[in-house]
Amino acid sequence: MGHPAYRIAVNKSVDRYLFMDLIHFVEKNNLLNIKDAKYYSLGGPFLVDLKLVHSHYPFLELNSIEDDKNTFLRQEAHKFCKTINLFNKTSSDFINETEFSQPAIFWLDYTKLKREYLDDIATLAYKLPQGSIIKITFNVSRPSTPSAENPEDALLSFKSKYSDYLPAKEISFDQISDQNLYEQLAFEMVENAAAKLLKERKDSVNFDICDAVTYCDSCKMISITGVLLDKSACDTLKDKLLLEGFSPIQLQEINMPDLSVFERHRINQIMPTQNIDELLNKRDNIIFLDYDGVIRLTNSLTGKAEFNKECIKLLSK
Repeated sequence: MGHPAYRIAVNKSVDRYLFMDLIHFVEKNNLLNIKDAKYYSLGGPFLVDLKLVHSHYPFLELNSIEDDKNTFLRQEAHKFCKTINLFNKTSSDFINETEFSQPAIFWLDYTKLKREYLDDIATLAYKLPQGSIIKITFNVSRPSTPSAENPEDALLSFKSKYSDYLPAKEISFDQISDQNLYEQLAFEMVENAAAKLLKERKDSVNFDICDAVTYCDSCKMISITGVLLDKSACDTLKDKLLLEGFSPIQLQEINMPDLSVFERHRINQIMPTQNIDELLNKRDNIIFLDYDGVIRLTNSLTGKAEFNKECIKLLSK
């Protein structure tokens, strides 16, 4: 509860499509044989991400994990093909009980940061075979009004709860209260969680972050995706990812405009296109201005909005 309806969670939709692009990238670079893999996620009541994966890879076995009984019943009603397996249990129970003999594509789409969720990430990175993809998403919104709790007490409580996953450098209260600083801290904690048990594996594997984004539909989310790879395969990966438009080094914001029906109609008239200039040169009611890698859209009805070049093709979906 408390999340925007899927139909209006525009930035979330972009995150899903970027995930599909990343899966294609990993497959194209022979890091994962998709035909050998299985897909797992916390599918929610409507199994939205599973539908998207199925549309790209109809042969892939799909698995959804849900601990809430009512949501699980809704999933059963929305089950759209026979290759879906539904599990009514917590993500922690499922991960701890399951042996993963095949590469996996895992999307852990959590509501917020919890200690047990970081434990899930550590366990998955330890158990999954090479080539597996792990995506982690959770709410990183900071309260707009200060907590009544004493800052020192709040910091001590946070450090006690997450001690295994904090950066080596001492953290400050600002890092758990300021929105931007907290997002960066969460990014580092996910990195540390994924790396925690890797040294105990028999093979030489890294969790290599491939893409990291933030976005806000009604609350601020962070979404980090990485691949479990042999250390020798990681050397040139980041350069390839940057060339493809992913963000493996730092957080990048997804910020899509809330387009009117009229605006979508005008954009759809020139879709599909790979020619960004064709959009930039559209000069009548809608004007696109290219500035520092961002397209800004203006007209007399809506004022201003902006979105990344990489996301423009999604407007026609």
